[in-house]
Amino acid sequence: MQNVFGDLAVKWESTLRSPSPAALAWDLLSERTSARARTKPGGSAYSVLPRLHADAVVLRYRLGIGREEIAELLGLDALEVNGMLRFATRKVSEAWHMRQA
Repeated sequence: MQNVFGDLAVKWESTLRSPSPAALAWDLLSERTSARARTKPGGSAYSVLPRLHADAVVLRYRLGIGREEIAELLGLDALEVNGMLRFATRKVSEAWHMRQA
C-alpha cells in the first residue's frame, strides 16, 4: 500500500488533471494488489477474472459500493459495470462448479 501512495504522490499533478483521478488511484492500487491476490491459495476473483472485472466484484460484493460509484472509480459507465458484474458472476460460478467436480 505504501508503494501505491508513493506512486500516486509522484503522479499527483497529472492525476488531478486527469478526467477521473479516482480511477487512476484505483488502478494503481489494483495493479499492485491483484498480482498478490492471484497467488493466494484457494483462489480469488483475481485468479478467475480479468483484473478490471475482479475489481468490480471486489468493489460491489466485498465493499458494498453501488454500481454508479464503481463506474466512477473505474472510469467506466454504469452499463459497462453491469455487464462486467454479470460476466464475473457467470465465470466465478463456472470456476466454482469445476472445482466441485
